[in-house]
Amino acid sequence: MILGDPADVRSDVYGVGLVLDAMLAGRHAFERRSNSVQTFHDVLAGSAPRLDVHRLSLPATVADFVAAAMAREPTDRFRDATARREAIRPVLDAMREQASAPPPSIEQPIDGSLQPDRQRVS
Repeated sequence: MILGDPADVRSDVYGVGLVLDAMLAGRHAFERRSNSVQTFHDVLAGSAPRLDVHRLSLPATVADFVAAAMAREPTDRFRDATARREAIRPVLDAMREQASAPPPSIEQPIDGSLQPDRQRVS
């Protein structure tokens, strides 16, 4: 889209990949630059590091899934939701295998930055 190519479903796939990458890595895929031209250059070069560079504990299938969603060339991304759904199955299986503890509840904030509301309405 930056180069003026028409947007299609694969543009949305790329956006989902960016969001997943940010959520799982805890940082932006493309480091913030002093100006948008530098950021566009990084995007066009496809220079975002793989997710498993930042999160060594993630299964390779997760990093592969996110990398496929964020592929530089649209033709290398998932072609549609069906392809994405089929590709996510092994990712979910790998995540289930690695899960060693239940996710934190609202009573147990992950990093202390979110404090549960102690005043509850009955």
